[in-house]
Amino acid sequence: MRDRPVLEVACIMASTYLVGVGTFSIVSSKWTWAELKNSKLKEVIFVSSAPSIALLVGIFVYSRVTTSHRLPPTTPALLKAFNLCSLGVVISVIAVANFSLSASVAVLAALPLCLVPVSLHQNHEGYKHGLTAVFVVRRAFALLWLLTISPPGLLIVAQMLEQNVAGSNGTRVLMWLRRMLWESVILKTWFLPLVSTIYLPHILQGLIVCILPL
Repeated sequence: MRDRPVLEVACIMASTYLVGVGTFSIVSSKWTWAELKNSKLKEVIFVSSAPSIALLVGIFVYSRVTTSHRLPPTTPALLKAFNLCSLGVVISVIAVANFSLSASVAVLAALPLCLVPVSLHQNHEGYKHGLTAVFVVRRAFALLWLLTISPPGLLIVAQMLEQNVAGSNGTRVLMWLRRMLWESVILKTWFLPLVSTIYLPHILQGLIVCILPL
């Protein structure tokens, strides 16, 4: 019988949503507004990413150091399934209000998350000797791609493109962030909360699938 660690997966997913709420509280704080006004985008990205980094490092250490309560081998596959299921519900709900945004989330997040490799084998001995190298390369590629499409990764890529391609000094990204923050706080728009509390947790869940042991 295959182990189905539903409780462990539910705790992991709940922790990612808590990180999303914490990230939103940081992004919507007065400190972030002051830092953006002073053109300190790197500081904002680092501080807002701190909860996500702490969660990923904690799960990575726990999954490899703990021996008495080691996660079952099917944890990554079950987490991926729950992640895609909940993301599908989110995309369907968003499509009612904003179809273009739901399509963007589907292409940007759902497709890469579908390609995250997992294994349903409980006994990995024969599997490791045969396809470990390919599996590790696929996981590394998925990890790199998910880091790129995460909110901090997209901001870094946008700033690099603006500086290297457009020849600007990154002011457009700062202006866009200040506008999003102003609209979220003053006009109560839902784009920034959606990115922080929905999009980011699903990306984190995909990253956790990649860092869990085979």
